[in-house]
Order: sequence, then C-alpha cells, then structure tokens
Amino acid sequence: MFHRLSFLVLILSLTRHAYSESPKEYFRVAKHNYDKHQYVKALDFVSLAIEEDSTYGNAWFLRAQIQYEIGQYEGVIQDIAMAVELDPDNSL
Repeated sequence: MFHRLSFLVLILSLTRHAYSESPKEYFRVAKHNYDKHQYVKALDFVSLAIEEDSTYGNAWFLRAQIQYEIGQYEGVIQDIAMAVELDPDNSL
C-alpha cells in the first residue's frame, strides 16, 4: 500500500516536461484526480491528454465534467460539443 501511494505522489509531482506519457496515461491520472474531487489537477492532466490527441473524445467528455464541477459552464458546452462531434455514438 505504501509503495502505491509513494508511486502516485511521485507521478503527481512531476512537471509537464518531465512527464511525457501518452494521452491515455494523462487521461487515467485525470480520472483518478477527478474521482478524488481534485478538479484542478484533473483539469491539468485531461487538458494535456487533449493537447496530445485532440481527437480523444472521452477526454473531451471528462474535461466537460470537470469544468461543470468547478462552474466553468461555457467550457462545458464547448467540450461536450467537441466530444459529440468526434464520437456521436458515445453513450457517456
């Protein structure tokens, strides 16, 4: 348990330049932070996922959810529109 926690702390403390992972990894970290109600961290990581792969529909949906939680409603509408455009059949 301690090793997992230490590993998570290490990952979260790395900067964007030092943390060059795939969009899916950024998404995974964003979702983890979202689930822990750490919305600012979640927003940072999901935005990195979108920056790396602007066609990643689930990342757009997650970013819309995060923005909803922090009251950025204009961003919610824009991100949902993009997500639906990319993946109209997504049932999130």
